[in-house]
Amino acid sequence: MSGSSTGKESTEPDNTNVGLVATITLVGAALVLAIALALTALVRSESTARGMESGTYSDLGTVSRLKADQRAKLEAPLAWGNKDKGQVTVPIERAMALVTEEIRKNPNLATAEPPAAPAAPAPTPAPEGSAAAPVAPPHPGTAAPPPAPEQKH
Repeated sequence: MSGSSTGKESTEPDNTNVGLVATITLVGAALVLAIALALTALVRSESTARGMESGTYSDLGTVSRLKADQRAKLEAPLAWGNKDKGQVTVPIERAMALVTEEIRKNPNLATAEPPAAPAAPAPTPAPEGSAAAPVAPPHPGTAAPPPAPEQKH
């Protein structure tokens, strides 16, 4: 062992530079805030530009007046729509209640009637003196077979 060591370890005192740590923290927080504000401004400007291109911000007063007129028609009291044809206008809530009541009474009212099947024509008889079998009519939606060539005797 050397004689210069005394058995005690020498340590340096912890001298934290509080000013440097605080400065780095404040600058970092300011950078994060600046980046967030810049991204928000970019997104808003792009959103506004796209809205102007697509007409999102165009004449919203007309749209709201149109919606108000439509809502007023839907909620109007009972009135004659066309007296000659016997048509009346009914408020939408009342009309929905009437339809629901009718469907509860007869659930088949909610299903459309299937289209009527066309009547199949009778088979055409073969001309007299020919040996050809009668040709059945084609099924609906299929093409008719070509006519057979005539045979000469």
